[in-house]
Amino acid sequence: MKSIANQRGVIAILAMDQRSYLQRTLAAARGVNVHDATPAMMSEFKVAVSRLLTPHASAILLDSEFGLEAARARFQRGPAAGL
Repeated sequence: MKSIANQRGVIAILAMDQRSYLQRTLAAARGVNVHDATPAMMSEFKVAVSRLLTPHASAILLDSEFGLEAARARFQRGPAAGL
């Protein structure tokens, strides 16, 4: 539990393991059909969110379908953020 907690002992996990809801949301934001929200778009979004928000989180939860690129890009996560 300590490995996913911040310096104050608070567990502040960023949950980015959404798939279908995120796909619908990305499609709606772009004004396209849900099936036009590609895996590349999903992965790109998760990398961007990981890079921007993990410095403020103690850990990040990613899915294996669209979150692998964000998980592999360790330099983009905060240095103390667990995966």
